[in-house]
Amino acid sequence: MLIIKNIFIFSFYLCIVLAVNPPYGRLSVKNGQLTGSNGQAVQLRGVSLWFSQWLTQWYSPEAVKAIKCFYNGNVVRAAIGTCCSGYLENPNAAIKAATAVADAAIANGIYFLIDFHDVASEKCTSDAEFKKFTNSAIKFFKTILNKYKGSPNMLLELRNEPNPICPRSKLKEYYNAVLPVIRKLDPNVVTILGTPYQSTGPSAEVINNPVTGANLMYTLHFYTVTDTNHIQQQKQMVLNARSKGLGVFVTEYGDADVNLPAPLNPSSMKDFWKFMDQNKLSYAKWSLSNKDEVFSLVKPYCTPAQAMQEYCLSDSGKLLRDFMKTQNNGITGC
Repeated sequence: MLIIKNIFIFSFYLCIVLAVNPPYGRLSVKNGQLTGSNGQAVQLRGVSLWFSQWLTQWYSPEAVKAIKCFYNGNVVRAAIGTCCSGYLENPNAAIKAATAVADAAIANGIYFLIDFHDVASEKCTSDAEFKKFTNSAIKFFKTILNKYKGSPNMLLELRNEPNPICPRSKLKEYYNAVLPVIRKLDPNVVTILGTPYQSTGPSAEVINNPVTGANLMYTLHFYTVTDTNHIQQQKQMVLNARSKGLGVFVTEYGDADVNLPAPLNPSSMKDFWKFMDQNKLSYAKWSLSNKDEVFSLVKPYCTPAQAMQEYCLSDSGKLLRDFMKTQNNGITGC
């Protein structure tokens, strides 16, 4: 019995040793601004992983270490896929991927964002399907929170990119069903809400009828599209939301047009980085993976173990690395 007790005590203290405090402590949202534990306005700058169900090997300590120490990032986004062999069909694998990233982030002293990565698969047209999807999300976040509730490293993203035909009223119904479950387990965790039309940003219908609650933010996904009017509209949505005290988190952005194939667009990307920093927005780059697409930071023939090798950097990876190393993201211990 004494041996068992000593093992328990050793394990408890080992967990404490392995856990590293994130740069700004426990986060909150004050008047639309992400805020650190001492009340200062803060920004998270980091990287999103690719869909968990297809490039699971990137849900690894090596990938998280690369985000912290190679890209100077203070947040990793775990894009836990829902459909197509994702959580809805293979929940154990999805939870395993999420916890691998969360544990690595905690060990490295950076933030982790657990994203229920639905890409317009649930259309909100069938009450039965809507209820099934909502209940699955509740079960998913309960599982995550039962393990990580109270963690200063954690943020949640309740729905990645809602289907364009899903009306705002159904999205709000979804959030009003999922949020109480989250708040019961962790009253203060910063929670990010996907926006209409595949999270193009907090439109007027969102701003004029927001979800009620504390420590909430709204998603905006940005890509350097050729339609400059669209980019200006997104910038204005941010300004409109902030004027109403609503927070915006760019949980996903890309440095090329979303309609592939497309070339890298460094000038447009630099302009939007400047805009995000001027408005103290937090953001995560899509994506740390070797997927053969322009947004990927790593070349297709490289593995997570090679993610910090110069010869494995894509053009997108070089652009991000050179930008991120100029930022003060509170990173230590590399």
